Amino acid sequence: MSEKIEISSNFDGGNIKVINDKSADNIELEINKDNQSDFFQWFYFRVASRKKINHKLKILNAGNSAYVPGWKDYKAVCSYDRKNWFRVDTTFNGKELEVNIEPEKNSFYLSYFTPYSYDRHLDLIAQTQNSKKCSHISIGKSFDGKDIDLLKIENKSNQLQDNILEKRWLSGL
Repeated sequence: MSEKIEISSNFDGGNIKVINDKSADNIELEINKDNQSDFFQWFYFRVASRKKINHKLKILNAGNSAYVPGWKDYKAVCSYDRKNWFRVDTTFNGKELEVNIEPEKNSFYLSYFTPYSYDRHLDLIAQTQNSKKCSHISIGKSFDGKDIDLLKIENKSNQLQDNILEKRWLSGL
């Protein structure tokens, strides 16, 4: 089967290396290492091809990833619009992770789990800091040079149980 296939990850959070994309029934990929690290697990990419034909995508280096036991009973996520995600048929043979899909659209996204983009993170910060109960503090930079944000959410009521303030951490990336 010889179909025109385009695989890209040149977008926020995108990560994959194309080894072979000559045929939809034998697409070979590798996960790139995390930034400034020897670890890798995360993948997220777009496939532009042809709908209603089976696509077999193999991630050749999954057996060397950061957490190999995580592939047991794992199912990759897929989306046509990057808003609605669903699980797809995925198998792991101890070396390679294989995803099989017959897409309903001519392009689709595959990911390790549902992506949370940096733009979405910035939207959350912007929206949340507008609350009178919330204040924003920038506490540093990530390895990628992105801001690390702290949102301080206050409960001004005097009805705290036993005068104990609860602390919660929420990580969006």
